[in-house]
Amino acid sequence: MLALETCNPPTTRSDPKSAARKPSTQSELYGQVLTPSPIANHMAKLLTERLSGCRIMDPCVGPATFPIALTRQKSHRTMHFTLLDIDPSMMRTTRSWAKKHRNHVELSTCDYLTTRKDEEFDGIILNPPFVRQEWISRKGHYRGLFLKRYGLELPGTSNLYVYFIVKTVQDLRPGGVFVCIVYDSWQFTRFGLWLAQYLENCCSSLCVESVGNAPFDRHLVDATIITGRRRLKTPLGPPRQIVGLRQNRSPFVKVRGFVPLHQVYGTRRGLRLKQASFFMCSAKEGKNLGATPFLKKVAKVTGYLVPTDHDEAALIVTRPNEKPKVRTELLRRLREAIREPESNVSILTWYTQRPDAWYLHANAPHAPIVFNYYLRSRPKHIYNQEYGFSDNFYGLTDICGIPTLASLALMNSTAVSVEILARSRNQGNGLSKIQLFEYREALIPDPQVLGTDSINAMEELGRRMTMDPANARGYINEIDCILAEQFHDPALSPPTLREQEQQFLHAA
Repeated sequence: MLALETCNPPTTRSDPKSAARKPSTQSELYGQVLTPSPIANHMAKLLTERLSGCRIMDPCVGPATFPIALTRQKSHRTMHFTLLDIDPSMMRTTRSWAKKHRNHVELSTCDYLTTRKDEEFDGIILNPPFVRQEWISRKGHYRGLFLKRYGLELPGTSNLYVYFIVKTVQDLRPGGVFVCIVYDSWQFTRFGLWLAQYLENCCSSLCVESVGNAPFDRHLVDATIITGRRRLKTPLGPPRQIVGLRQNRSPFVKVRGFVPLHQVYGTRRGLRLKQASFFMCSAKEGKNLGATPFLKKVAKVTGYLVPTDHDEAALIVTRPNEKPKVRTELLRRLREAIREPESNVSILTWYTQRPDAWYLHANAPHAPIVFNYYLRSRPKHIYNQEYGFSDNFYGLTDICGIPTLASLALMNSTAVSVEILARSRNQGNGLSKIQLFEYREALIPDPQVLGTDSINAMEELGRRMTMDPANARGYINEIDCILAEQFHDPALSPPTLREQEQQFLHAA
């Protein structure tokens, strides 16, 4: 079906998942990311130093990485291993190792998450599978199983490793120890907040150790090693902060007059195009077609203002019978995409699964200030007078009556830059990211406590930044001085803030 003119109204069913990031190999399907030997040896040492028994389990053993590392440790105890994996090929490798090993080993090829607890273990060590939540084929089954067995309702956005960590703790005896390694991204997500609370309720001596320099082969992410001991009983009182956990790291938590960003600004993510390359066009081409002026590539904005001649537009149709020129162009592009399916997986997935609505989007949102949440340098907020924007950006809309250009100056202050950098997480290759829920919680100077003269001065500085971006550093220094004078806190000393900012930027 290639006809757009005669298509039916779009269905109300949920949109299909894009297949662009779907696991395409067995290794990706199982979420297999092998642990480098030096890290495995370190984790084995962490376990044996804390261990008070001999029954050890690895629920996703892979090629026997951790059993090999454990047997290298100088330990007088005889270890009894229970080794599981869902992948038969991995289990064959582990069986070959087990034949040469004198200690007791039990092996099983199975889905660990569905196994019943026949015994409690003294120690569990694991590198759980890294499968994103949208590609967990049995997610509904797992969630129901965990609710029935443990009375736990895991967040629906939890990646697969969360299920493994939860079950690991459940399978420890009281006083038993676990050591696991996972991507560091869990510390910056809502399901990560849930996981941290769960671990604190169930475990003591919790510690999170950062492993930087992208330790996993061909994966540009950092990792964390989590260790803990199963509690004898649930503690009373509020949970304590887990040692090493990188949540809630605001440098300004004790500064009076700083408030969460969401108290001053409404925030929203931009429009996700079903396949950006398919729907984007130049501004000149878009004008002839009736396309929507659209901001996607932050590199095209060199200053602090999206110029009126910004050269991006998007072919956005929101209702089946509108914009006939745009629909004709989309149909032409679809024919081209069908000829090159390997380069157009995402849009062809939509076309196959939603033939009546594959080309439709919501209206592109507009916000007077936008912020690209992928960071390679100092965070930059941009004045956006007329453009819709993509999901590379968060949009800010004032809810307290603050002039837009004063807000622009405030949000480009060094204090806000430091706060965002403190909350962002490393993506590898010098790239960092801040999640929307963290961005909303970022502590910023409350512009409502600034006097009229300060607001006017900030508004003028914001205007100068848009007109003269080459001298923005000088204007930012003036903004920092205004905030330091208004808030009277040593943490806002401009030299101190600049030093903190440079430390964060160099660390990235």
